[in-house]
Amino acid sequence: MPVKQLIGSLLVYVVAALGLKLPGAFAQDADLRLIVPDHLIESGFTQHLLPRFRFKTRIRVEAVAEGQTGAASLLPDDSAGVAVLSSSEGVPYFFASLSDDSDMQSKVGKLLDWLRSKPGRAAIEGFKPDGNQLFIPGAKKTVKKVAIEIEGDSDLGSKLALLHCGRCHVIDSRNPFGGIGSTPSFGALKTLPKWPDSFAAFWTINPHPAFTQIEGITPPFDPARPSPIAPIVMTIEEVEAIASFVSQLPAKDLGGAVEAR
Repeated sequence: MPVKQLIGSLLVYVVAALGLKLPGAFAQDADLRLIVPDHLIESGFTQHLLPRFRFKTRIRVEAVAEGQTGAASLLPDDSAGVAVLSSSEGVPYFFASLSDDSDMQSKVGKLLDWLRSKPGRAAIEGFKPDGNQLFIPGAKKTVKKVAIEIEGDSDLGSKLALLHCGRCHVIDSRNPFGGIGSTPSFGALKTLPKWPDSFAAFWTINPHPAFTQIEGITPPFDPARPSPIAPIVMTIEEVEAIASFVSQLPAKDLGGAVEAR
C-alpha cells in the first residue's frame, strides 16, 4: 500500500476512534448503516465499538438513530433478532439484519459474528465511562419460576408421607435421621426436573413396585412372591395428597440436581 494511502487510512481510523468528523477529501461513506437507539450514540458506545470492528474488518459502519434507514439494527426488546449484549440493568439488545442485498447481508453477518466473537465481546466489556461498565456481552437470561399447583389434601399428604415414605426417606425436619443412607430425601428429589411425575407415579419406580399397592390400579402381589417388607396400600387420592404436600416443600440446595437413572 502506498505511504500516502496508508497514512490516510490510519488517519481515518484515529479520527473515527475519537468520534470526530472527517472533512472534505478524507470523508468516506459507510459500508453499512446500523440503526440504534439514541442513547447508544449519545453515551459514546457506538463511537467506542464500531471503529474497533472497522479496524478488524475494514468495514465502515455508521450508527444512525431510529426512524432512519439501515442494513441492520441493534435495538432493545426486539426479540426477532439475536441477543448480543445487555445493559447493566439486564435490558437485552438484539441484532437484526434488515437488508435483502446479498453483499450487504455478508457485511451484516460479519458484524454479527464479530459482536459475538472474543474480540467483540471484549470491546463491549471495555466500554466503561467513568469506570462504570454499562453493557455486557450476550443477554441476561431471566428464568421465570412457575409455582406448581397439585390438587390434593396437603395436610393429609404430610401425615401419609411421614407414615409410609418416612421408612426410607427423610421427609422434612420431623425425621431428619429417619431415611436410609442410599435413599434421597424429599428435598433432594425435588431438584429433579420432573419431580411431579415421579411423585405422581412413584409406585412404578423401583423399588416401590415390590411393596406398594394402589387400590384399583396395581395388580395384587403374586402369592409366590409376596412383598419383602410390610406392604404399603394406598388410594390414588392419597398419592395425590402426598404430591400436594411435596409441592410445598423447598428443594434442597445440593449444588446441582439429582441425576435420574
